Order: sequence, then C-alpha cells, then structure tokens
Amino acid sequence: MKLFFKSLFLLFQFGLFEISVSQESLAPASFIRVESGGKKLPTQIAEAQQRFQRDQDGDRFWIGYALTIRDGFDFDEIYIHDNGGITISRGGKGDFFIHEDDEGEIEEAAAESEESRNVIQYNVDQIAVFLQLQARTLQIKKITASNFSRKKVFRDAPGYWLSEVESGDSFTYLAETISNASYNKKIIEPALCLISLHDHPQAIPFLTHTAGGDQHIEIRKSAAFWLGQIPVEASFTTLVQLFEKEQEFEMKEHLVFAIGQHGSEKVIGQLEKIARSREDFDIREKAVFWIGQIERDDALDVLIELMKISGSELKEKIVFSISQHKSERAAPLLIEIAESDRDREVRKQAIFWLGQMASKRTLHALGDIVESADETETKEQAVFAISQHADHDEAFDMLMDIAKHNPNPEVRKEGDFLAESNRR
Repeated sequence: MKLFFKSLFLLFQFGLFEISVSQESLAPASFIRVESGGKKLPTQIAEAQQRFQRDQDGDRFWIGYALTIRDGFDFDEIYIHDNGGITISRGGKGDFFIHEDDEGEIEEAAAESEESRNVIQYNVDQIAVFLQLQARTLQIKKITASNFSRKKVFRDAPGYWLSEVESGDSFTYLAETISNASYNKKIIEPALCLISLHDHPQAIPFLTHTAGGDQHIEIRKSAAFWLGQIPVEASFTTLVQLFEKEQEFEMKEHLVFAIGQHGSEKVIGQLEKIARSREDFDIREKAVFWIGQIERDDALDVLIELMKISGSELKEKIVFSISQHKSERAAPLLIEIAESDRDREVRKQAIFWLGQMASKRTLHALGDIVESADETETKEQAVFAISQHADHDEAFDMLMDIAKHNPNPEVRKEGDFLAESNRR
C-alpha cells in the first residue's frame, strides 16, 4: 500500500497522473449501483434490501448517496467516523487524496510542488453519505460521511450506491431517524450534522425544535452547535431566541458557544449584551471568552469598553481575552493595563499574559515594570513573566541583569533563581 502511494506521489510530481473525483467515481468500487428511475429514497433502500437478501449473506449492508451541501459552508473537509465522531476542518488547500481502510489506517499522497499542487480536484459542494443498515429491520447501525477528497474502503458488509437521491428525501429520512427514540447519540449526532448541511426550508426549524426540546442534553447541545454552523441570519436569530428562553445552565452555556461560532456580523453585539447582562457569572465569562476569539477589530473595542464597567473577577477574564486577540493593538492594551489598572489582581493577570506573548515589545514592557513598579510583588510577577517569554535568549539576559543590578534584594534573588532555572 505504501509503495502504491509513493508511486502515486511521483506521478503527481512529474505531472503524469491526474485524479478528478466526481459523483460517478465517488462510490466505493465494491458498491453495487441501484438505479433510481426517479424513485424515492425509501423505495431505493427497499430495493437495495431485496438485492442484498437475494444475493448476499450476512445481516447488514451499506447504502451510500451523494448529498449537495447548502451554499456558504466554509468547511474544507467534513468527515463522520464510523463511531459517530465528527471531524471538520477549515483553511486547508484541498490538494490531497486520502485513502482510508476500515481499520482507520490512513495513507496520504500530497501534491506538494508548485507544478502539481492542483492536480487533484474534487467537488467540495457535495459529500458522500453512508448508512449501515440492519438487513431485516433497516435500522441504522452506523452513519459515516466524507468529502469527495476521501476514498473509503468498506470490508465489513456489502454496499449499494443510490443514484439521484433528492435533498428533501434525505432530509425527511434523517429527521425521522433523529426523532426515533430507539436511536442513541452515536446515530443521532451525525444525523444532526447532516441535517444542517441540507439546503432545505425545514432544516433550521427542525434543529431549533431539537435544541429547545426535551431530548438528552447532549443531543440538544449538538443541535445548537450545528445551528451555529449554518451560515444564514435565520440560524443566528434562532440561537439568540433559544438562549433567551433557556432555563438550564449547561444548555445556556453551550448556546453562548454556538452563538460565538456563528459567522453573523451581529455576533459580537450579542455576546457583548450577554457579558453586560445579569446572567450567571460563568455565562458572562464565556461570552467574554468568545469575543476574544473573533478576529475583528471591533471585538477588541468591545473588550476595552467592558473593562470600564466590569468588576474585578470579570476584568481578569477580559484581560485573558485581550491576550488571545490577534490584533496588533492587543499587546499595547495589556501593557497599559499592567502598568496602570487600579486593581492589583487585574494588573497581575495582564503581566502574566504579557509573558506569554512572543514579541520584543512585551518583553521590554515587562522589563520596564520591573524597574518602575512600586510594589515588590508586582516586580517579582514581572520577573516571572520574563522567564516565561518565548524569546529565551533575550529573556535570560534580562534575568541575569536583574539578578546583578536591580536595587531591590528580593527582586535580585527572584531574577537569579529564574535565570538559573532557565539556564538548566
């Protein structure tokens, strides 16, 4: 197998081979095609069942079909594992081909040179859905799905590829699965994921009903998460409404997470509203955290405003969120807080997070605090933060200088100890 992929890679390198994955070639080679003739999904499944019972042994079989994903999703890859786990990724190049066998062993051949980078092509707007069914009852035993970039080998049961499955048929089938009390979350959670991908008018209402319903909380949380992934304003509005109505703490906390994951322009405003509210502290803390994860400049502006009106404990969380922000403004803000905030604990937090930020500016700011701070404790905190800095060489030199020249004996002692620790 490895020799095959090495050969495949060499063919890519020299431009001698090209793979273009289409819906026709997506079905595993071992799958038998079931021609639709315009038939509904349940009818196609019944025909696959009849063919299996007539021609095969065993008590299970697979069906597979292509599902067109609604516009706007920015996943590079989505993969539902046989055990119900879900992997999504964003920001990849989409220039690879993966082969995975039924034991989960993966081989990868990547087109790495400039000349061959785009030789592998696949349709990222569609995924393959695979369902393993019990042959007699047609109960679902496994759900798996993958992009066209991934080829999966099925060795545990025969398979049938269904053609021309309508999105509405697929939605109805999966919605009925989710509503079936005999299924556990290993089946339901992947089905919720697939429901969210459907360009169907009932997808958002169905997920909303599930998230706000009386099923197990893990199912409700999963429905809320996938609502947060649907790139339309209706799903964002629904999440806000669910949050406002929800009474259970754990679910409210998760709804804050789902809101924070949404791509709506209104997300920051909603999270700010929650952070300013009378909600439980942990809920407000989560809102502050997710504001810090949004790479927009207005997110930092909101955190600055929240610093002005929050109590000490929440301000410490805001400091952390500022430290997590990707803006170039984040470090100067932390320096200002570390040097001038009236709350000692807040200053301590700012000093600590300055030590975690890899820039000469933060390192020099920590050195200034060691020199100019009034309190010995603050000076020592800055010395410790210096010892944690990513620029190890310059940090070590600073610690040695503090150990030799700082006028405060306790600070010199701290500098000497941390310099020796860093040396080791």
